Amino acid sequence: MSELLTPLDRDRPSFEVDQARHGKLMDQMIRAGDRSTARIAPPDQTTTRRPVPLAGARVHPPGNRQVPERPDVSSPRPQDFRFPTMTRFFDILFSSLALLLLSPILIVVAIILRFTGEGEVFFRQQRVGEGGRMFGLLKFATMLRDSPNLGSGLLTVKNDPRVLPFGRFLRKTKLNELPQLINIFVGDMSVIGPRPQARPHFEVYSEAVKVRLKTVRPGLSGIGSIVFRDEENILECAADKERFYADVIAPYKGALECWYIDRQGLVMYFTLIWLTIVAVLAPSSSAYRSVLRDLPEPPPELKGLYDPLTLDPVTASGAVPSASSTRLRPTTCPSGWR
Repeated sequence: MSELLTPLDRDRPSFEVDQARHGKLMDQMIRAGDRSTARIAPPDQTTTRRPVPLAGARVHPPGNRQVPERPDVSSPRPQDFRFPTMTRFFDILFSSLALLLLSPILIVVAIILRFTGEGEVFFRQQRVGEGGRMFGLLKFATMLRDSPNLGSGLLTVKNDPRVLPFGRFLRKTKLNELPQLINIFVGDMSVIGPRPQARPHFEVYSEAVKVRLKTVRPGLSGIGSIVFRDEENILECAADKERFYADVIAPYKGALECWYIDRQGLVMYFTLIWLTIVAVLAPSSSAYRSVLRDLPEPPPELKGLYDPLTLDPVTASGAVPSASSTRLRPTTCPSGWR
């Protein structure tokens, strides 16, 4: 039998068999009563010419085979495949119940808007959604019809003259956001997720952040909305509001949204719903700081202006105002942004 085998390596009992001798070798092994579990395949049945180990021989991987690399444990863990299905169930449940229970309020607000201001009831703006798809985000109209082309453009600041009288009340109570329940019901948004941005503000994010944001459905509320619920007052302190937003607010907001994406799940979903309710009912509450202890650190500009993690307005001299003061004042603005 040995004359039919061609050794590949003197130190290793491994052999290769050509097509012509394969049949003869198998016949001799059967007649000899060979009980080995070795499988000898002809070359044309394999993708490469590999050594054929006999019984008791060590098996060595082909020289061109590479050992798989270890997975990158630093990357976010894949989410439970059930999470999107479960959150979609709760999104439909909560949005339908809210639309039903809040319909009297929605009707009253719509009537008031119809007969006040410019007569507009809804404001529809194109925002970036899941997968980069654009969708029409709905709000109650609180500003002049041509507001995006006036004043500070897409940014809204404290005491913005473009805001209508009844619109101020709606914005303060967040009632202007209620029409987004329709966006949630039809699947454009979720109850919890990164806030959808208009295209110009979305492009302010870094490429890495934009890629992450496109992987999830945007939300009615989220960690970015909770931390920056007083964003209009923060922007009031900057002379160049667009630059302050792009250089300071947007990077930190992007870090917060990515923090959520890495930790999303049903527990986080319901936790942020509860924290949103607390933030609406008690704007000065720091409940989220106690619950979410591993949030990204804010940049120095925000720490010196208004620390979102401590909710303590800080004056230029470093003194902390009384506990009754919960809003920013122009005197607290860092001189570099005036």
